[in-house]
Amino acid sequence: MVNLLAEILLWRWYKIMAECEHLLIDGYNLVHALPDVREALEIGIEAARQQLADTVRIIHDLEGIRTTLVFDGKGEDMEIERPSGQLTFSYLFSPATLTADAVIEQLVRSSSSPQTITVASGDNMVRESTAAAGALTIGPNGLADWLCSCQKRQAEQLKRRSEKVDREWRK
Repeated sequence: MVNLLAEILLWRWYKIMAECEHLLIDGYNLVHALPDVREALEIGIEAARQQLADTVRIIHDLEGIRTTLVFDGKGEDMEIERPSGQLTFSYLFSPATLTADAVIEQLVRSSSSPQTITVASGDNMVRESTAAAGALTIGPNGLADWLCSCQKRQAEQLKRRSEKVDREWRK
């Protein structure tokens, strides 16, 4: 039974990684859910937001997945920031009249291919509503696993590259 469950979870994990073209992250929800990011709250909310962005950046860079961190905003309109200048890595701030959760749900519902969107949130309601609209969903632990997988693959790639450079240098 344990092996079957592990196999099902692994299959679901590979499905998320293979089909994901856009990762929507429930920003403040995950700021509070991920221990390394939560620690940055002691410095301030902007530091925590930056820590979250730095943490998930590896998924964007290594997997080539468009990544949007969605946060509750204060303005009249939706605001988009691109901290790195790349169009595929964004902060999206909801207008004051909507929550980040509502924006995430609207983005999934209005997508012509919601099955290519993965929503990362610790909020069960957000995950259930976006899954019902066709998105794949992961909680904080799933996101942490994905991050760990990316970090391991990146370390392996760097090791292979370093070994190759070392071999070529010795010639």
